[in-house]
Amino acid sequence: MKINNKVRVILLILLVLLISGACAASYHYILGNIRHQEKESVLQDIKRVRYLISDSRDSLNVVSADFSAWDDTLEFVKNPSRKYVLENLNYNSLENSRIDMFAVLDNSDKLKYIKVYDSKQGKDIETPREVIDFINKNSRELSQHMNVYSVGSGIISVNGQPMIISFRPITDSKYEAPIGGTVIIGRYIRDRFIDKGEHIIDANLSIEEARSSDNRYGVFIGNDSRVRILDQDDALIEINDKNNITGYSIIRGTDNNPIFAIKIHENRTLYNEGIKSLYFYILLVVIFAVLVFVMCLTLLRVHIIKPIESMSREVSNIELNDDKISKIRVKGNDELTQLSIEINSMIKRIEYSNKKIQDSEKQLKLVLEGANAGFWDWDIENNYIYFDEKFLTILGYSQGELPNSSEVWRKIVHEDDLDYSLKCFQNSLGKSVNIHIIEQRVRTKSDDYKWILNQCKVVRYDKDNNPKRMTGIITDITDKKKQEEELRYLNYYDKLTGLFNRGYYEYVIEKVSKSSSLPVSIIMGDLNGLKIANDTLGHAQGDKLLAEAANILKDISGPNALISRYGGDEFVVILENIDSIKANEICLAIKNECSNRKIGSIYVNIALGCSTKYDASQDINEIIKEAEERMYRNKLLEDRSARNSIIASLTRTLEEKSHETKEHAYRIYNLCVKIGGILGLSTDKLDELYLLARLHDIGKIGIDSKILNKPGKLNDEEWEIMRNHSEIGYRIAASTPDLMHIAYGILTHHERYDGTGYPKGLKGEQIPLLSRLLAIVDAFDVMTHDRPYKVRMTVAEAIEELKRCSGKQFDPNLVEICIMAFKS
Repeated sequence: MKINNKVRVILLILLVLLISGACAASYHYILGNIRHQEKESVLQDIKRVRYLISDSRDSLNVVSADFSAWDDTLEFVKNPSRKYVLENLNYNSLENSRIDMFAVLDNSDKLKYIKVYDSKQGKDIETPREVIDFINKNSRELSQHMNVYSVGSGIISVNGQPMIISFRPITDSKYEAPIGGTVIIGRYIRDRFIDKGEHIIDANLSIEEARSSDNRYGVFIGNDSRVRILDQDDALIEINDKNNITGYSIIRGTDNNPIFAIKIHENRTLYNEGIKSLYFYILLVVIFAVLVFVMCLTLLRVHIIKPIESMSREVSNIELNDDKISKIRVKGNDELTQLSIEINSMIKRIEYSNKKIQDSEKQLKLVLEGANAGFWDWDIENNYIYFDEKFLTILGYSQGELPNSSEVWRKIVHEDDLDYSLKCFQNSLGKSVNIHIIEQRVRTKSDDYKWILNQCKVVRYDKDNNPKRMTGIITDITDKKKQEEELRYLNYYDKLTGLFNRGYYEYVIEKVSKSSSLPVSIIMGDLNGLKIANDTLGHAQGDKLLAEAANILKDISGPNALISRYGGDEFVVILENIDSIKANEICLAIKNECSNRKIGSIYVNIALGCSTKYDASQDINEIIKEAEERMYRNKLLEDRSARNSIIASLTRTLEEKSHETKEHAYRIYNLCVKIGGILGLSTDKLDELYLLARLHDIGKIGIDSKILNKPGKLNDEEWEIMRNHSEIGYRIAASTPDLMHIAYGILTHHERYDGTGYPKGLKGEQIPLLSRLLAIVDAFDVMTHDRPYKVRMTVAEAIEELKRCSGKQFDPNLVEICIMAFKS
C-alpha cells in the first residue's frame, strides 16, 4: 500500500468516527434543549403581557365602580344634565382616569348618553360606528345584572384598536337604591401599555388585529401574514432567523372570538449563547481528535515519517528569498522520489513568483498614491528607513528633513504615545503578530500634531527567523478622531443639565469602587414635584426645574464632586474623601438652598439619601443601594407630610379602637413590597399597596369595640356586623380624594379565591391582584403574631395553613410566591 493511502486509512477511520459521533449527538440533544428553553422564555413573556391586560381591566373596573355607585350618576340617568357632563366628564377627569369612552344605558336598555374622548388630540370626537353597533347589539346583555355589585368587562375592537370595557349597574353611593341603568366605560390599549409591556419583557411588543379563518382552528393576524393557533395551545412561537423569534397569542373579544393578537418579537440571545457553548464543545472534540491524531502519528512514524524527515531537512535549508534558489536531490524510485521532483518543479514556480512580487511592489506604490496613504520601508539589518513622497506630504516634510533610521519615531511621535508605539513595533518584530495597527499622534513640520493610522508588518526573515525587513503604510485620521471626541462628549454628558449622564456614571463608579480615596460618600437625589410642574406649567418649566436642581447640587457639592443625572428626575453625587458627617451636612445645605429657589410658583424640592463607604472591602453597590433606600424613605416621609391629615387621623382612630397596630400595617407592607419585587410590580402599584396595607381594615372604626376586641369567637349576629367593615371602609375611602384609588381594594380584601368570600362573592382573578396578595400576607401576619383571642403560630405552621387554603381562600399562584418570600 502506498504511503498516502496508509495515512488516509488510519486517520480517516479514527477522526470520522470521533468527530461525526460527537457532532451528531451535540446537534440532536444540545440544540433541541436550547430551542425548548427559548420557546419557554417567549411563552413566559406572553403570560406577563396577558397579566398586564388583566391588571388594566381590574384598574378600569375600579374606575367604573366610582361612577356607577354614585348618587349623581343615578340622577343623571334619570334626568341627563349638562352640569354632570361638565363637572365629571371634562378633560381633566377623563385624562386622569384614562377614560376614552363613557356611556349610560337606562333601564329600558336604551343608550341614554355616550361620549368618546381622544387623549392624543385632547378633545371629544365622533363616536365610532363600532362602539354604537356593539352597544346596540349587546344592550340587553350589558344591562343584565345579578345585583348592585355586579361588574362585567371585556375587550372590543374600535377603529382597529383594542378597547377594554367595564360595565356596572347604576345605584346610589350606599348600594341601597334599585338598579337605575348601566354605566359603560372604555379604555384603549395604546402606547402607554405597549411601553410598559416592552419595559417588563425587554422585547418588542405589538397588538395586531385578528379574525377567524375559514378553518375554525386558525386566525388571520394583521393584513398579510396568517398564523395558525390551536385552541388547546392558544399560542404560537415562530423562529424568524438566527437572531429573531416571534411569539403570538390571541386576545378574545366579548363574544369569545379572536379579535386581536399579542405579538412579541425578541432577540434570540439564549439561542446564540447556546450556539457559542456548542462551538466550545466542538472545539473540545477537535482537541481530542488532535490527541488521537498525535497517537496515530506515533504508530505511523516507523512506516511514513522517518523517510520524509531527511527530505524535510533539505527543504528547510532552501532560501526562497534568494534570486537563485537551490534544488533538492532526487534519489530512489518511490513516492518520495516523485515528491522531490514536484518540489523542484515548485521551486521553479517560486522563482517566477518572486519576480512577479517585485513587479507587484511597484504597482503597490501606485495604489498607495491613489488611496492617499504614505508608505515606509525599513531595512532592519542596516537600520535604514525609506519614506515615500506621500508619507512626507502628509506630515509636511521634504526628503532629508527626517532621520532615515528608527530614531525617527522618537522624534515625531507624541510623548504620550511613544512608549506604546515602541512596544507595538517591538511586538511586530516577532512572529506572534501578523500585522500591527497603531493609532498615534505625530508632529508635523508646522509643529502641531496629526493623528495617523500606522499599519506595519515584517515581510522578510533570515534563515534563523530574525526579521530583515518591515514595511508599513500611514493614513491621516485627524478628522475621524475629532468626530470621536465629539461623540464621546455626547456619550458622557446630559444635554439639559450639563451634568454627567447615566453612561458616564456607570463608567466612573467602577473606578470609584476600587479607589483608595476613602471615605467615599454617595448622595442619591430625587426631584419632587416634576410631574406637577410638567402638568401645570408645561414641560419647558419642568426642564427649568431640573436645570435649577442640577445647579443647586453643583453649587453645594463643590468642584470635586462627581454629579450625574441618574434618571429622568434622579441624581447621584459621588464625594471622595468625604465622611458621613460632612455628607449629611451637604444634604442639609442642599435642602436649605432648595427653600430659596423656585421656578414659577414651585419651589425646588429634592428628596435625598446618603451612605458612606469607609472600608475597601465594602461593596460600592451596597452603599448605593443603602443611599437609594434612604432617599426613598425621605421621599415617602415628605409625601406623607404633604398629604391630607385625614389619613393620619383615620389610622390613629383604628389603632386606638382595635388591636390593629401601626407595626401590623408596616409588617404587611414590607412583606408585600418583597413579594411585589418578585412579581415586578410598578412603583405606582407599590405606593397603592402601601396605603392598602395601612388602611385595609379602616372600616373597623365603624364596628363596636366590644365586638372588635372580643376574646372568644363571634356569634352569628356579631359576625354579620363584623363582615360589614369592608363595605364601611370602602365608603370611607371612596369619599376621600387621596384614598379613592384604593377603595375597591378595601372592599374586596376579604373575597375568597373560590368565590365564597364577602361582600361580593368574587372568584379567581375577578378579585384585584393587590387584594389577593394582601389577603395572603394579612393572614400570615395575623397567624404569626399574638392577638387577644389567640396565640400565634410558628412560621412553619402558618405556611402549612396557607398551603391548605391554597385554591380555596387564596390564589394558589400567589401562595407559592408568598411562601418563597416568607422563607427568605
